[in-house]
Amino acid sequence: MSQLSNLKNITLNLSSWFSLNKRDLPWRHQISSYGVWVSEVMLQQTQVVAVVPYFKRWMEQFSDIEALALANSAHVLKMWEGLGYYSRARRLHQGAKDLYSRGLKDLPRTREELLKISGIGEYTAGAILCFAWKKRELAIDGNVARVITRLFDIETALELKKTKLRIKDRMQSLLNEDDKSNLMESVIEFGALVCKKQPLCSQCPLKSACLAYKEGKALTLPVKQPRRKTVHLHRLAPILISNGEIVLEKRGEGEVMEGLYEFPYHTFCEKKEGLKVALEDFIRKNQLEGVKVRKLEVICHYFTRYKVMLYPALFFLEKFPPSVQRSSFYPLSKIKEFTLSSGHKKIWDEVRLLLKKESL
Repeated sequence: MSQLSNLKNITLNLSSWFSLNKRDLPWRHQISSYGVWVSEVMLQQTQVVAVVPYFKRWMEQFSDIEALALANSAHVLKMWEGLGYYSRARRLHQGAKDLYSRGLKDLPRTREELLKISGIGEYTAGAILCFAWKKRELAIDGNVARVITRLFDIETALELKKTKLRIKDRMQSLLNEDDKSNLMESVIEFGALVCKKQPLCSQCPLKSACLAYKEGKALTLPVKQPRRKTVHLHRLAPILISNGEIVLEKRGEGEVMEGLYEFPYHTFCEKKEGLKVALEDFIRKNQLEGVKVRKLEVICHYFTRYKVMLYPALFFLEKFPPSVQRSSFYPLSKIKEFTLSSGHKKIWDEVRLLLKKESL
């Protein structure tokens, strides 16, 4: 079989598979460029099953670019609460404000213009052009890279420029043979459901054309360079409560969790001082000797390359120590209105349940 015929068969099989197996996802019901944009940003580093309820809630609150642009940042972050990687929400919000300020109610139809929008990179631009505007544009994500490296037996590391160029070239060769406009979406869906990290080769309609399958390499491709080492952080997270108020800190501009609320925490070296010493040091510095401390369940929290162990310590006080700024006191009844970072929201959920139980 000629290479051209092989490419044609691959595209036909993918399109046929997609029409029969594509998932019923809310952003596919009423397709709009704004809806595609929102869904693609949410799907970055987040599983589909987790995104679905957030997408529905988001679209109810911010149905279009104008609604999002006019929303305040606190409301935007609150609607994102629990998804993590909050910089995505901030960039989405900024992008909507940029479009609205230019009088645009829809997203541009060219890659060049899309790339000018805050938070839109090559993949997201391609996805918007493919899914919303039905253009034959490249949208290369991890799913596509996995499918293409296996189909064409590309053995160089994904991170290398030459590998990325080969993947683009091979994907473009498939697009050139496609008679429909859904091939890019078909490949992405196929990578998510069949050509996964642990591939379902027995169910694959492309295995007769897949070079990696023929060579028994499907499990070894794609090749990835070693990841950067995970940084482990240990943090004491005191929860101070007094007369219906609690201490929280809002992270400022430029900080990692910008715009989010957290309990004041203290990073310590587990090997050198340990939790016991860190807690004793906090008690001494804040003159809390004699106050009963309730240690809560340890929270494990991940972000980027960090693994953070949070050690919550609950203090019920007659009054807050002088070391705590008055601006950090908040009524317990107001906490539900704030957006806490993911790890600290888990702490608050535990504290809230404890307070509810003790009030019965």
